[in-house]
Amino acid sequence: MKSKTKKIIIIVLLAIIILIAILFIGGRIYLKNVEFPRPPKVDTGKRRIACIGDSVTYGAGVLGKRGTSTYPVYLQGLVGDDWQVLNYGLTGRTLMNSADVPYMKEEMYPETLACEADVYLVMLGTNDAKHYNWNAENYEKDLKVLLENYIEIAGIDGVYAMKPLKCFVVEGKTEVGHNIKNENVIEACEIIERVAKELQVNVIDLYTFSEDHPEWLPDGIHPNAEGNREIADYIYEHLDLD
Repeated sequence: MKSKTKKIIIIVLLAIIILIAILFIGGRIYLKNVEFPRPPKVDTGKRRIACIGDSVTYGAGVLGKRGTSTYPVYLQGLVGDDWQVLNYGLTGRTLMNSADVPYMKEEMYPETLACEADVYLVMLGTNDAKHYNWNAENYEKDLKVLLENYIEIAGIDGVYAMKPLKCFVVEGKTEVGHNIKNENVIEACEIIERVAKELQVNVIDLYTFSEDHPEWLPDGIHPNAEGNREIADYIYEHLDLD
């Protein structure tokens, strides 16, 4: 009897170890896919809108529902089947090459150029606004480079510089999460306005649009499904797709 009990205990322990290993490996794979998602597959038979951005574009606020609830997905429903909306969002990335995780140094970046989109929606700056990243001079310099690279493909009428969303302090906290400083976001918006005017590209002001809607950003940074739907509607209103 003791021998049988001992065997059962060993089997249970082995099962637990195997389960833990499966969960660990699965978790690592999941996190890798979140941090380094595969680029979207381009449909060359359609006109294309490329959404360039960080975790807001990627859909970090709707993980598990990215197939239905990101702003690029909602935008796809608005522009119709003649267009393909491509989500090139990368979590945690910055516009500045001098910051911790630069977008332009990722493998995804050349994919955004190779897709030769008709429209580029560019929203990077929230992670640049982290206190240890922010440098206004570098942000302006690298913003010009990025926008000019997309202008070469889509022309000035096809490039939209989008001001980042406002970042909120959530209830029970005294600061915005992830070391982000909203005052730096504001300065980034001012730079975006200035550079866009200089390069004669379009501006979509998502900061002003979102500043009275903390309910759209439960964690103060990432929009939920409702927020993404509202963002997509607002972007669509400002697009000229003729």
